[in-house]
Amino acid sequence: MTRLARLRADIEAFRRKRQSVRSATAYCAASTALLWALGGAFLIDFRVEGGVPFRLALLFGVAAVVAWAWQRWARPWLATRETDLDVALLIEDQYRAARQPLGRDLVAALQFESPEAASWGSVALEAVVVEDVAERADAIDVLSGVRTDVLARRAMLLLSTAIVVAAATAFFPGHAIAFVNRMLLGRMHYPTATQVEKIVINGHEAPPAIGREAAAVACPQGQPLSIEVFGRGELPERGRIELSIDAERKLTVDLPAVVKAEELADRDWTAYVGRIERLNDAATYQVFLGDAWTDPARIELVAVPVVDCRLIVRPPDYARAALAQDRNAPSPGARNLEVLEGSRVEVEVTSRNKSLASATVAIGEKRYALSQTSDDARQWRLDPANTPLAALAGELEYTVITVDDDGLSPERPPRGSLRIKADRPPRISAQVKTRHVLPSGRPVIEYRVDDDYGVARVEAKATILRETPDGPQRIARPPLAVAAGEPTLAGGERRSFAAPLASLALEKGDRLELVFEATDYRGASPGKSAAADALVFNVTDVAGIESAVTEIDPVLEQQIQSLIQDQLGIGESK
Repeated sequence: MTRLARLRADIEAFRRKRQSVRSATAYCAASTALLWALGGAFLIDFRVEGGVPFRLALLFGVAAVVAWAWQRWARPWLATRETDLDVALLIEDQYRAARQPLGRDLVAALQFESPEAASWGSVALEAVVVEDVAERADAIDVLSGVRTDVLARRAMLLLSTAIVVAAATAFFPGHAIAFVNRMLLGRMHYPTATQVEKIVINGHEAPPAIGREAAAVACPQGQPLSIEVFGRGELPERGRIELSIDAERKLTVDLPAVVKAEELADRDWTAYVGRIERLNDAATYQVFLGDAWTDPARIELVAVPVVDCRLIVRPPDYARAALAQDRNAPSPGARNLEVLEGSRVEVEVTSRNKSLASATVAIGEKRYALSQTSDDARQWRLDPANTPLAALAGELEYTVITVDDDGLSPERPPRGSLRIKADRPPRISAQVKTRHVLPSGRPVIEYRVDDDYGVARVEAKATILRETPDGPQRIARPPLAVAAGEPTLAGGERRSFAAPLASLALEKGDRLELVFEATDYRGASPGKSAAADALVFNVTDVAGIESAVTEIDPVLEQQIQSLIQDQLGIGESK
């Protein structure tokens, strides 16, 4: 350890302190210039609120101002580099100016204490100088010469500027956050008196493009465009939306408030609505409401799905064969159909131009989902099970609702109605040649029955009108089975039936009414019945029948005579 070690340490500390003061002085100037440049940039950007190129130019200006301030007020303070000997000379000059007995011995003593000093000259003289300086080292205050006046002034200016910036940030945090975001080339806007809360285009919410990238809105091509803008804060009477279709075509749509002007002051928020009758090209839109505005966002036009609906009617089994031969059957694309009660109706939906995300059939207040039947999601089918279409029981209206992958639906969804086609009751007629019968006779009755799809059975209901001491009575007998289908009778054929009267326990003098009734076949459902005109028989004996025949013969004879006279011209006047 040398005798001047403590003195050397003080000189080293003095040198570092001087360097720190110079650095602090330089950086105070640079920091103050940066804060003032950013303040000016904030005022300019707040006033203009330009786009990214404008903000890049603004940042370049801030950098230029700071660089100029650094070169002017900071760099000279950092350019100086001092050694321990430079500092020792500075201390000697300070002591010499103060007329203190230090002279130039300090620098000489530091140099004589180095290993190279032995070759310079008198070693004894060098030792004396070193010894003298070492004895006076305690009296030397090497740190008394540090000047901080310039640093104090610059630090005070920097502190004042920082206090103003901190206060402004505390009072206007939203502006400060927006400024930082915008200087980082973000998309934030400065807070405004009016705020755009929500934008709804064609019923689909499009979050306002304020401070972030906005997703494109898909809208149907060539169809009307409805616009709703919801705002709060200081509400103006109207806003506007500007659409840029290309460099030359622009469109401005007025957005009036949905409330009266005098009511705006009493509301926290309201809606502004507008409409474009037809949009055929994609466009970029911006919303302006009061002092608020949104960043440009895209409206992409997409084709709406073109949907075909096909109804497959499967009638009940009993009518399937007859309907298969019906030449008046509806076309496969018909949407309003008249179908037989109990028919099963299947719905098939096909999109001709794009995939579908979902397909449903609305019947009344309920919706029934269709299932995808193709890999490209263009063909869908409704399973009628557990729906009113499983077995149609009454008239209904339906609507096919489809949504594609873009969330769009046809402007006019397929809709129609299903009406019940009447299955008319059967038609039957009966006739007989004679109305006089024996109690045990078997009169032959001819009948003809017809129906839309088939007859299940034909029977004759018998009623006896009998005179008794107590007056006339009506006696019902069990029906006579005329015919039964297997499972249906072919309609339109004339048939005969020998009525077994012996089973009715008739008596002479009775009047017998036979009513032929046919019931049609409707599968599991009960059939409907229809009756022919009643056939009335007089129950008599053999003598009665002969007398009836005798009464008929004179009439026939008179008719024959009249026909002969007509043919021979007898009795004509000349």
